[in-house]
Amino acid sequence: MLDKVWLGLAHLGVGLIPGPGGTYGSIVGVGLFALIYSLWPPGVWLLFAGAALLGLPAAGRAEKVYGQDANCIVIDEVAGQALTLLFLPAGWKAWLAGFLAFRFFDIAKFWPLSRAERLGGGLGVMADDLAAGVLAGLAVLIAWRLLGW
Repeated sequence: MLDKVWLGLAHLGVGLIPGPGGTYGSIVGVGLFALIYSLWPPGVWLLFAGAALLGLPAAGRAEKVYGQDANCIVIDEVAGQALTLLFLPAGWKAWLAGFLAFRFFDIAKFWPLSRAERLGGGLGVMADDLAAGVLAGLAVLIAWRLLGW
């Protein structure tokens, strides 16, 4: 039973939909972030912490079932996307920019992001997305400030 809970948390249902699982997971991440922010803004920190901490064992278990950083594992995108958005001002424009930047960094996997996957297990699954979240958040925040949006 516990195995099903970990697997369900890893794919959040959307990871099982054919297509770009990472994008689906990121959309879920932005949606949850926006919903929680609208209800209780400090709760977005709990979203990030919960996705990151619970994502470690969930992604590790799912990787054993589905394979290394399988497309259906999306809890890492939720955590990385939430981390990106924590850097940014509230509002749909900043959040859309954060979504696009996170997807770019997550897909491109520039060094050292590409090396993070080699950590293996749940840590390897989560680390590259958390690093992408930091890079995306900083990139959008810097662009936001420079362009005066």
